[in-house]
Amino acid sequence: MAVNGVGPTTPNFQQVDNAANERRLAEQRQLRQEEQRIREQQAERTEQTNTRRQETQALEAERAAQQQDFLTRQDLLAQNAQANRPTPGTPAPGSIISVTA
Repeated sequence: MAVNGVGPTTPNFQQVDNAANERRLAEQRQLRQEEQRIREQQAERTEQTNTRRQETQALEAERAAQQQDFLTRQDLLAQNAQANRPTPGTPAPGSIISVTA
């Protein structure tokens, strides 16, 4: 006994399967593209973060070096002022010193 409609509808099922497969492939392709876009964005953000971190570290190092230079200059100026200061009991330059024994 023959079943009516089985023969002619088989190609229709095939067309539906093909369309579904193509749709799945297109969705997978779109997903891969979206994942790639996300990876690229993440890599760009990571690179920007690393660049900012490096710039911040360089600025902090520069500020620390400048502060160290300033403190060193202050120390040298203080030492120089200390060396040029007459010690107590030292006669002023050009004064006449009389020594009696």
